[in-house]
Amino acid sequence: MINLKYIVERIKVFLFPEEELAMNKPVPLEDLLAQAYQDWVVARLLFDENQDPDMIDFTIYNLKAAEHRYCYLLKKARQEYNIDCAYHRQPTNSFEAGLFL
Repeated sequence: MINLKYIVERIKVFLFPEEELAMNKPVPLEDLLAQAYQDWVVARLLFDENQDPDMIDFTIYNLKAAEHRYCYLLKKARQEYNIDCAYHRQPTNSFEAGLFL
């Protein structure tokens, strides 16, 4: 069976080779961390503003996934840049506490 999506992607690469090069570049950790933080903030707002009982499970899972991703990337950045967490200020609330995990 012919995979039409694969064929279209190969045609795109043939016609626009610079896009393939841009897609293969690694994304800097700082950019990933900034995007993960923004995703976490959006997930928190979605959770806080949820009015639909049918959506509560989704908003909880979405918030936890965004939080875990951000914490993972933050931990990775601290390891990469050898940052000692003992010298940072302490969080003032529970939401901010997640930033210091």
